[in-house]
Amino acid sequence: MLATTKIVRLFARFIYTKSFGYAGSFTDKCKQDDGLRHVAFRLYSKAEADALAKELEAMLFLAGYTNKIKRTSSECNWQLRVGGGEYVRVKALLG
Repeated sequence: MLATTKIVRLFARFIYTKSFGYAGSFTDKCKQDDGLRHVAFRLYSKAEADALAKELEAMLFLAGYTNKIKRTSSECNWQLRVGGGEYVRVKALLG
């Protein structure tokens, strides 16, 4: 069973207040299925993003959810004005 976007954000907010500073979040459509969304969290530190992904995966597993979590990153390039960042993406049901 997949968690909804609201549940994923709730878990992430709990983790943020416990151990990390604020990170931006947004939701993208999933190409494979119209009923699914990717909830993405942007962090500036690779270590914080890895820790968030690990803890979020553990919380979802303990709650009985089978959401897939993916870690991505983009390079920072000041000449092209690309800010870069570390991302944690969770596939979730719309809701």
